[in-house]
This record gives sequence, C-alpha cells and structure tokens, in this order.
Amino acid sequence: GELTFCSESIKTILGYSSTEVMGLEFWKLTEDSEFIGVKYHENFVDERLYVRKLKCKDGSIKFIQWKDKFFNENMIIGIGQDITNEIRIENQYKNLIQNATDIIFEVDEDGNFIFANDFTIKTLGYSKERLLGRNYTEFIRNDYVESMMNFYQNLKDNEFDFPSVEIPIVRNDKTVVWISQKVFIKRNESGQIIGYSGIGRDITTLKKIELENVNRQEKIKKYNTVI
Repeated sequence: GELTFCSESIKTILGYSSTEVMGLEFWKLTEDSEFIGVKYHENFVDERLYVRKLKCKDGSIKFIQWKDKFFNENMIIGIGQDITNEIRIENQYKNLIQNATDIIFEVDEDGNFIFANDFTIKTLGYSKERLLGRNYTEFIRNDYVESMMNFYQNLKDNEFDFPSVEIPIVRNDKTVVWISQKVFIKRNESGQIIGYSGIGRDITTLKKIELENVNRQEKIKKYNTVI
C-alpha cells in the first residue's frame, strides 16, 4: 500500500504536495487507515471502483472516486476523481425527497416497492420494513386494482404526456386515502423498462367534497323531479 508516485494534481484537490504523501504518509494524512498495508490488497481481483472520504490538508473533507487497476504483480495504479459536489447534490436531493410532503416512491418492473420516502410511509401507516418488497396492488382498494394495472400496462404509450391517475389506497388501519399521482417510467441504458417512479398527493378531502357535491346534486335532481 505504499505510494511510489503521485501526480501534482493532489495539491489542487487535497492540498498536500506529492512528496508529502509518499510511502504510507498518504493514508495517515488523509485518515484513510483502512487501506494501509495488507488490507489494501483485500478483495482485489483485477480492477475496482469505489468512493473514499478523505481529509484535506486544511481539515475539510472531500469524496474521491477511485479506479484501481493492476499494472503488474507488484504495482497498482489508482486514478482518483473529486466527486464532492456530486455527493453533496445527491445528499441534498435525498433530503429533499425524504422531507417532502408528497408521496414519492419507486417500484421495480414487477411493481414491488424498492423505495418510499418518509411521507409515504407515514401516509400508509406501515413501517419501511413492512412496505418495501411488497407489490403496489396490495395497497389499492380491490375495485381499483384492475384499472391501475391497466394504467401501468398502457403507460409507455403516453409516458411523455405524464399522465396522472386517482386511486383509493387502503392504509394499515383499513381507512381509505385517495391519492392523485403521476408515474414515470425508469429505463436502463438499453431503453428497457426497469421500474417506475411516482409522486402523489393526498386528495381525500377533495374527494369528500366532490362526493358531497354529487350527492347534493342527486338530491336536488330528485327534489325537482318530485316538484
């Protein structure tokens, strides 16, 4: 794990000079002691890609993505790229999703939950452990399951119109919550569908008002008929 060469770009990224980090000093200065010595070679076949959190000379922390490759049996070449800004943006994005007062979720291509933000879990009344891995159809009121399945099956025909759908969800306490949601298709590099992302809002109060208006109109219609 001893450094025998380091490019001058380390000065710009971490603040150390290339001479300061020779030998085992790199690991000590950056406080990345996990890779010192024999551990540096553990689980190393031919090539590896990983992210490490390193301490800079000024005491700040940066995230470096490394790509290591065997040069020969006695030497490994590592190329490090500063991805600190990307990590920060990713963390901000995660915080935004988790703290949002919207229902945000992801399901795989079979419709099984692989992610749900805190508000989704709170709305449904299930723990994250009881929610993840289960199929979305288990939470939809029975009379709407078939129409929701049709919605997903036909989604690719008009995915760029960002269609929305209103469905009744059965909470853990058996009460019903009406959700208005938009669903987006997730594809891999080959364009194959690998899952779906959704964002929705609780419209239960609006649906109650809508139902009350319908009932009121029905009463007025009956009244007028009698008159």
